[in-house]
Amino acid sequence: MRVRQGQTPFEVIAEHKANPVGKHSYELTRLLNYFRKAEVPDKYAVAQIGPLKDSQYKIFAFTGDPEKPPRVVDERVYSSKNEAYHAIFLLRVNDLLES
Repeated sequence: MRVRQGQTPFEVIAEHKANPVGKHSYELTRLLNYFRKAEVPDKYAVAQIGPLKDSQYKIFAFTGDPEKPPRVVDERVYSSKNEAYHAIFLLRVNDLLES
């Protein structure tokens, strides 16, 4: 997937970091739509850990097998949902570059 000439890849990543949820530029919207169409196996998700007041977040990946639970991607714990969303975005970008 190529980013059109309006934004550099670094600008798209910076835009997502500043605002992981909400209205985005054409380039970022296009990239996010591409990620959303991914197959369920190894698709990432955010899970809340602990009570709502003191919430922390971890990243999991679905196995694609309904018989198996999602796997923990790493042991990092994120203090906000937006921080976790951006971490998933970076994982997806990395996965795309490795494919």
